Amino acid sequence: MCESAFSNIFIVAGDELITPSLQSGCHENTLRSVVLQASEKTGLRISERNFISKEMLLTADEVFIASEETGLKWIMGIETIRYIHYYSKEINEEVNKLLKNKVILMHPVI
Repeated sequence: MCESAFSNIFIVAGDELITPSLQSGCHENTLRSVVLQASEKTGLRISERNFISKEMLLTADEVFIASEETGLKWIMGIETIRYIHYYSKEINEEVNKLLKNKVILMHPVI
């Protein structure tokens, strides 16, 4: 069982990152936009959907959630399906770079 209140779910399928659209009622926060920006830097196409089906989760290459409170959290598996975390590791590295740059811009070293 997995709880993800105040988190966003991201699915990697091939060269596409799929996530619920803001119109679907997903949780909007700063980290969501940074994850989308970081994902583009890794070469993934971004697809925002109004509906995420169980079938999409079971056929995905990777699944992870992200929240400002806990950062990126990899989903190891759903039912009997197990995921490899290739793109999500790259995305996490890019997220860290982007956030570090934002902090430096907000608080420059004198």
